[in-house]
Amino acid sequence: MEKYTRSKGKAHQLGTPISSLMAWVEILKETYPDDDLIPEMNKDVKRLQLIADRFSKIGSLPEPVDTDLKEVMQHVVDYMDRRTSKRVQMIRRFPLRTRRRSLHRRKRPPVAEGYSAISA
Repeated sequence: MEKYTRSKGKAHQLGTPISSLMAWVEILKETYPDDDLIPEMNKDVKRLQLIADRFSKIGSLPEPVDTDLKEVMQHVVDYMDRRTSKRVQMIRRFPLRTRRRSLHRRKRPPVAEGYSAISA
């Protein structure tokens, strides 16, 4: 648990200098509107912000998101198909109609439940 707290703390510490860099990039845009390097600097600052955001999410439970399961499965099959031998045929059989379901992580992993059942 301490690792998660440290990750969130580091992400928070990165927030102030990243915000400062964002402000400087805006000032540079206004001062030098035709400079070709400023958009590249802006991309780098946004990447830093994304990394800091990811660090702040370590150890947090994801928020449930309504998702079309057929769309997710199609993406998974396509991904696997590109990385599998051509001798393997991917068969796609999905129901004609699907309902949007919320995909989210369970609070206790199934292994822990199985272990609890065995030890009881």
